[in-house]
Amino acid sequence: MNKAETRNLLKLRSKALSDLEIVEHSDIISDYIVSYIDEYSANSGKSDIYIASYMAKGSEVNLNKLHEYIWNKREKSMHLLFPRVINAQEMEFCHVNSHKNFQSGVFGILEPDKNCNVYKGFIDIVLIPGLGFDRNNNRIGHGAGYYDRYLGTHSYNKLIGVAHSCQIVDCIPTDIYDVQMNQIITENMIG
Repeated sequence: MNKAETRNLLKLRSKALSDLEIVEHSDIISDYIVSYIDEYSANSGKSDIYIASYMAKGSEVNLNKLHEYIWNKREKSMHLLFPRVINAQEMEFCHVNSHKNFQSGVFGILEPDKNCNVYKGFIDIVLIPGLGFDRNNNRIGHGAGYYDRYLGTHSYNKLIGVAHSCQIVDCIPTDIYDVQMNQIITENMIG
């Protein structure tokens, strides 16, 4: 399958998820990521951990449970970053302290409001949504390339693909500019 065919297949799979499945999967995945982040934090030796996340749209895995956990956890400095589209080619990550600091952005996705500070430093963990992922940790998004361009020019440690298990396929066609994940987390696996 080419990229267009793969995207169509994965869109159909995602649309077939019920609201209940999305909520259940999102809770399970958020719990997995909380454990992952706590372990990373404990082993990193760093006083500050920067985690890039996203606000879900449609059937994407909703990480609000994770966000609330991090915003409420103050004994270790964990900083949540979210993407904000700058123009048709670029996005930036901004530091967000509360669910109250969002506004509707490009594509109808919630993004940091104008009062949120842009973050240009090293990101420890980047949580990335996608239409799908394959067993080799390749990702396919909606085709705009925002994440691939951003990740190609910024520093980070771990790239974690976040998806429902129905979004995992055997093989995703890739191009030279596609950025591979370090691992994928679904409701059924951390791999």
